[in-house]
Amino acid sequence: MELNPAAAAAPPLPSQFPSIKAIPFAKVFRPRTPADAVDFTSKLLIYRPASRLTAIEALCHPFMDELRAEGGRLPNGRPLPPLFECVLPQPFITLFLTPHLT
Repeated sequence: MELNPAAAAAPPLPSQFPSIKAIPFAKVFRPRTPADAVDFTSKLLIYRPASRLTAIEALCHPFMDELRAEGGRLPNGRPLPPLFECVLPQPFITLFLTPHLT
């Protein structure tokens, strides 16, 4: 495989990048944004993958409570589709879900 000639001619990247101060997500979103939404987004956008929410943790986050509520409806008034009708093996539930549901 050949290297793209334009990439080979590009200047080298600096060995150190400037330090940029993080802006709290609460300041990025509108003031009326629910705290759960800000928390959920900030946990999904963590740079280090091992520190990010897993799919199961994301589904168990309080921001998702409305989707799991009995009789939930879409903004147009229609009922929600069956989002959580899945069968999980008991060891999976015990290992991954139980700590998030207590």
